[in-house]
Amino acid sequence: EVIEKAGIPDENVTILIATGIHDLHTHEQNLLVYGEEICRRFKIVSHDASDSSMLSYKGKLPSGYDFWLNRIVDDADFLITIGVVMPHYFAGFSGGRKSILPGVVGKQTVERNHARMVEIMDNLPPIRENPISLEMIYAARIAGVDFILNVVVDECESIVEVVAGDLEKAWYKAVDVSQAMYMIPIPEQADITICSASGFPRDINLYQAQKALDHADRATKRGGTIILVAECRNDYGEKVFERFMTAGYSPEEIMSHIKAHFVIGGHKAYGFAKVAAEKRVIMVTSLSESIVASCFAQKASSLAGAIDMAIAQQSPEAKFIIMPEGSITSPVII
Repeated sequence: EVIEKAGIPDENVTILIATGIHDLHTHEQNLLVYGEEICRRFKIVSHDASDSSMLSYKGKLPSGYDFWLNRIVDDADFLITIGVVMPHYFAGFSGGRKSILPGVVGKQTVERNHARMVEIMDNLPPIRENPISLEMIYAARIAGVDFILNVVVDECESIVEVVAGDLEKAWYKAVDVSQAMYMIPIPEQADITICSASGFPRDINLYQAQKALDHADRATKRGGTIILVAECRNDYGEKVFERFMTAGYSPEEIMSHIKAHFVIGGHKAYGFAKVAAEKRVIMVTSLSESIVASCFAQKASSLAGAIDMAIAQQSPEAKFIIMPEGSITSPVII
């Protein structure tokens, strides 16, 4: 309505889906997300990070790697980004600058940015000091973001905060709200953490469920046990990740390889390996025992059975933490 009232014709508006390195949207998915009217009125394009013909070279980012940006973004007269602000396991929070990097940049640019996760995952810096996030902001400034519209939602997907305006000022306001909702203070780490990956679609596959595992890792003592409840109906969810997990590597070998030769998909294998190197993992899942074992975990047939297994590994006096929304809540020791 605002665009129409401003006198901007529909054909001058392009909706670019910030898919990052993920699959391109189908028309059916667009209808589900945007509705029939928007799909009918406006041109909708999925970003393809692997299509060099869609990319413009924008120079070097501060860390020294090439910045390739989607041509539609580069050619836009006015650039608006929209998104949801929630905790993210190495970027700190989603939304804001992530609509640009990794959303609409080249695959090589994404990989070089994400490679820095191995430097900070064990001790995630405050969001305003996070080097990965700061480089994303830098990239978004180069891209020329004019205006953002971001929301914070609760666990039922209901909107609790709307922010709009400057790329940083508005986004940081949303971050503060999201942080208060989803960063959960705990007095100490537990011997056993029971963590749900928040159900479909956040547990659609292991690739997505890893986010919950990372959050549970932060709640659990070294040598402790994590019970991860995640259906994972689509198995691994990504081919490079699957290749790492089925290659017969030890956790230490995966971590060493990814640190030396970072590749998208491998970063998820790094996430599983990092946890397995220090803690035990039990999964309550629809996955086969062989797939679970490839992730350095044991399979339990039920949550009750998993709890019995965990107590046997730890002790009857073990201290528990329960995370019913493990994919979206992150513990913070106070």
